[in-house]
Amino acid sequence: RDCVLGPWEDWGRCSASCGYGQHSRERRVQQSARGLGQGCSGALSQIAKCASEPCGACQPVDCQWGEWEVWGYCNKCGGERKRYRRIGVQPSCGGRNCKPGAAEEISNCTRRCYDEAFCSWEDWTSWGECTASC
Repeated sequence: RDCVLGPWEDWGRCSASCGYGQHSRERRVQQSARGLGQGCSGALSQIAKCASEPCGACQPVDCQWGEWEVWGYCNKCGGERKRYRRIGVQPSCGGRNCKPGAAEEISNCTRRCYDEAFCSWEDWTSWGECTASC
């Protein structure tokens, strides 16, 4: 009777969580050779490299806008004000860029430039007490 090898077990865990490691698997002799039978040929264990994520792998990071600044003053007749924000997180590793033009926001506000305005003085108030005696 010839030798018979059993099936391979599943591959074991990789020896590294990042970078390159190795893992192994085994099989057993299911039936030994007897009499004039052929002996087993073939490995009982295998070792192979396992490729995990490279250590320090570059993960895509999308651009993110920062918080809006406070609104600026009304700066045009008819009323217009602006506020700005800056990029809070720069894109990296192939991440998406921030949407162009999203750094400035314009809004209406109340301001009248050409309305006639008249200044007038009020009546004088009473004299206060003198702060010096001479």
